[in-house]
Amino acid sequence: MWNTIVALAHRIGFTRNEAAVILFLGLAIVTGTLLSAFREAPPHGADFRAMYRAHDSAFAHRASQTIEPVTATTEAVRTGRSKAAASGSSKAAGGMVNINTATASSLETLPGVGKATAEKIIAWRTEHGRFSRAEDIMKVPSIGEKKFEKMKHRITIE
Repeated sequence: MWNTIVALAHRIGFTRNEAAVILFLGLAIVTGTLLSAFREAPPHGADFRAMYRAHDSAFAHRASQTIEPVTATTEAVRTGRSKAAASGSSKAAGGMVNINTATASSLETLPGVGKATAEKIIAWRTEHGRFSRAEDIMKVPSIGEKKFEKMKHRITIE
């Protein structure tokens, strides 16, 4: 039988190895088809809509149990801070931060601002009053032009 297949393959223009691969693929397809045909099929007259609804509601239930948005987790991993620090303020990671009213945890979401720098900003604000423009944050010790350039797109004074 194999010799017949090899002879046919040579007449078509295939090598012995190509014939073996084609035979293997053909047998795999036939075996897969037979296995899927003899698997346990749903009972005759089954309500496929009800089965779909059950699976869909299970998926929706699992999806609704997501506790934290991915952005907070991603920000926490990127900055090395806790998830609570990354998402614990109304000015979540990526949003604007009002430097005149922000809490320490909100200020910590700014690039280059850690706990110590956030406390310095609040201390400066308490001592000198409101910032009149965004650039005034450079008056705070430890905030220079480089750090300001990183955060200026995220800060507001309104």
